[in-house]
Amino acid sequence: MTDTNQPIEDNTNIEMPSLADLERRLKEQAAAVKEQVAAVKDLEEKLRLARGTHNKLRAPAQDLRGRIEELLSQRPRSQDEVATELSEPAGRVSEVFKELKPRLKNLGTEDRPAWWLVPGNSVSTAELNEAVLALMSYRPVSFKELTDYTGAKSDRVAGAVGIAVKTRSVVNMNEGTPLPARWILVPPASLTKLK
Repeated sequence: MTDTNQPIEDNTNIEMPSLADLERRLKEQAAAVKEQVAAVKDLEEKLRLARGTHNKLRAPAQDLRGRIEELLSQRPRSQDEVATELSEPAGRVSEVFKELKPRLKNLGTEDRPAWWLVPGNSVSTAELNEAVLALMSYRPVSFKELTDYTGAKSDRVAGAVGIAVKTRSVVNMNEGTPLPARWILVPPASLTKLK
């Protein structure tokens, strides 16, 4: 039989981490995991490229419209450039451009158009990341331009920009100024020469 008159141990002096502490540590660990996942994906891509087993996200398009869409999703081009690259008559290319008009943005000038295929918000995250990198490699772009040129929601574009800045040699052309950020993708070799 136990003695019921024994004092109960006082456990109030045990130090428990605060809820804020636990949330902070969880966020830090989640950010570290995200960085590791991005680094692994980048390494996998480099390995595929080195082995020559790199596959495009989309299967190669067979029809003219699909081939034009594929070209215009890689970088902005003029109609003449598209016709030349695809070895197609300018008239046929012009007909397809008319069909694609609602999905095209001119990133050039009226005199020298450079057409870009707006991917939209329904594309996969990987395709959106590719589009953001393609735009950053074409010219310096602001967040608003990236949102306009991709047609994606701002939170998705922000995520793609964050990944690009962390995993690629992306430079903010307006860094250190009060102007909004304008990012450009710089070849790593050029980046080392700038430093």
